[in-house]
Amino acid sequence: MAPPRDDINDALDPHRAEELTAAAREIAAKLRARSITLTGHESAEQLSDLLDAVERWETAVEAAGGDLYVDEGGSQPDNPAFAIPVRPPHEAVPDYLERLARARVGLRRRGD
Repeated sequence: MAPPRDDINDALDPHRAEELTAAAREIAAKLRARSITLTGHESAEQLSDLLDAVERWETAVEAAGGDLYVDEGGSQPDNPAFAIPVRPPHEAVPDYLERLARARVGLRRRGD
């Protein structure tokens, strides 16, 4: 029986776990900078999925004619419809991703 793939990867790159942890911390910092609530229990994959979803949201806001307002130093957009939905601390990542996707569809309709 062959060793598990993670064991092989760890043997080939002994710093892999440290690199993954550092990448997860960097993604978490980017999410927090965008005011996304994190519990600290999100997996590296969930953090990556959250960042992808937030970036899709930002693209949709811009496509709908909105401003991300980050360049103005504000914490709220001029138009509340362009504010990213807040993730309550108790909301599971998959639930938030689904809710964010539905809200993004609403933005696309707004921009049409």
